Amino acid sequence: MGRIKRGRYWAILIGNKYVFEHRLVMEKKLGRPLTQDECVDHIDRNPENNSPDNLRLFSTHGEHTKVAHADIFISQSIVRKGIHFSPKTEFKKGSFKQFVEGHYNVWKWRNKK
Repeated sequence: MGRIKRGRYWAILIGNKYVFEHRLVMEKKLGRPLTQDECVDHIDRNPENNSPDNLRLFSTHGEHTKVAHADIFISQSIVRKGIHFSPKTEFKKGSFKQFVEGHYNVWKWRNKK
């Protein structure tokens, strides 16, 4: 059985395919295979710590991003709003002010000391 680093994560060779070690540990903990939609998170954010107590399961990658990486989720939400931004309609609906305030709050949160 081969074990290699794939990016920041350990992967194990099973048959002719590499599988991430943290997913295998979670499958063993649950006693069932994971679905493709399910996402395993390292609670301490250390991808080398694949202890069962350090792993938690999310039903989707989106749910994982919302909870485990809230800072990324907030900034991506603002970017998505910017892509669909239409000054004529958004200003009338009052969304322009919310967009600017939300963007400023994320900037302020990221740059706090």
